[in-house]
Amino acid sequence: MPDIAALIQTEAERLIADAQGGEPPILFLSGPQGSGKTTLAKTLLDQVAGSVCLSLDDFYLSKAERQGLAEQIHPLFETRGPPGTHHVEQLINTISDLQRVTPERPIALPVFDKRTDDVVPRSDWRQVEQRPSIILLEGWLLGVTADPNAPWSDPINEIEALDAEGIWRGYQEAMLATNYADLWSLADRFIYLETDDFANIYQWRAQQEEQTLGLRPGSLAKDRHDWLKRFIAHYERLTRRLLAGQRHPGHAIKIDVQREVIASSLSYHKL
Repeated sequence: MPDIAALIQTEAERLIADAQGGEPPILFLSGPQGSGKTTLAKTLLDQVAGSVCLSLDDFYLSKAERQGLAEQIHPLFETRGPPGTHHVEQLINTISDLQRVTPERPIALPVFDKRTDDVVPRSDWRQVEQRPSIILLEGWLLGVTADPNAPWSDPINEIEALDAEGIWRGYQEAMLATNYADLWSLADRFIYLETDDFANIYQWRAQQEEQTLGLRPGSLAKDRHDWLKRFIAHYERLTRRLLAGQRHPGHAIKIDVQREVIASSLSYHKL
């Protein structure tokens, strides 16, 4: 079985070939937290000439904006990640601008710093001056569909128990049915990374946290582990929904805890 990067590179090259010099195709890569999406995006940049990779994480609302949302809608919106905590319209406009970028009209791509939990100054944003061959967007919730019944269902963890009236969940579902659905409609192809065991996600996310903090493997402190479990609980319902197949049609790549491919609906040719 080929590795994930080879499968995604092959699909990207197919999309570029099918575009025949028209507008750059748009590929969405979705998968659980810590499953390796950012690393795969960097690999694509190295392997596919002219590719541009975006991360949904770079379009988070600022810390101050999330605080405002927490005060106006529900306190749980102070934590980044769930639908409603992204600048979706900005992301849609960025994708549109990328399809038409020229050296005379470059664009700047936002950058979010997870260590400070805030957007970095515009002077440090990435510049793009050439029209890309393909646009890849990676993010944990890409493609998930709305469930209007979710706000009235029983809480599935301690975080949802803080949303007894379903206000936090209701706002997320409303955003998924509108702003986020508009974003999903831009994709020419969805690729989903899957796992059979939700526990793998915690292990992956702990590894990611160690890398973000510059720690050696296995050295994450207990209080940070406790914070991480609480943090992941904000994502649990929608992550499980994605893994259950409640999402836009697309290809699936099933991986094990080592992020090795177990099965894939993508065909492959040797690169």
